[in-house]
Amino acid sequence: MKEEQIIAQIKKTAKWSAAGFVGLFFGMSTWFTTSEGYIYYVQNKLTGNTEVYSEPGLHLKMPLFTNIYEYKRVATIDMSADVASEFTRDLDAIGVTFADTYGADVPMTFRFRLPIDEANFRKLHQEFRSFENLVDALLVSNARNVAVVTATQYTGEEFIQGGVNSYKAQMEDQLRNGLYVTKREQVEVKDSG
Repeated sequence: MKEEQIIAQIKKTAKWSAAGFVGLFFGMSTWFTTSEGYIYYVQNKLTGNTEVYSEPGLHLKMPLFTNIYEYKRVATIDMSADVASEFTRDLDAIGVTFADTYGADVPMTFRFRLPIDEANFRKLHQEFRSFENLVDALLVSNARNVAVVTATQYTGEEFIQGGVNSYKAQMEDQLRNGLYVTKREQVEVKDSG
């Protein structure tokens, strides 16, 4: 075999190898899998079409022109300063001030379920654009805010002497239905005798 034939054979093999690699790349890039416990927002950048997948399965996509955003169905935010990695966020305990100006660091854990109906999930994604933004800008912020606001409805003494369960129930109610509107007034009592 002449040197020219060897070079031609190498070029031919390289072309077929490159074509095979490109074909394999596009073949493997045309589908993706969805897992249990996650919701996926899929956006085709070329056509602008979007899809929401909340069930596990195998789905088609356009290679190179598809963004896939993955959200956990349930976000768990631990605010107890424990070093456990199974939480979505692991933060320090929340510092609260009670109505009588006593303060405490209160450890808490919050679990938030994301909506799985397509219309509400689309709104959620359009507002926050990623799971990380949703957790940091909405869930952690609201959890801290509700914990601090709820603490102002108790005295430190009430909290320590058994008011923890009532505090938790009020916090859960406010997370579900919105913050209570409270108004403070200074009242002066005069002795009539």
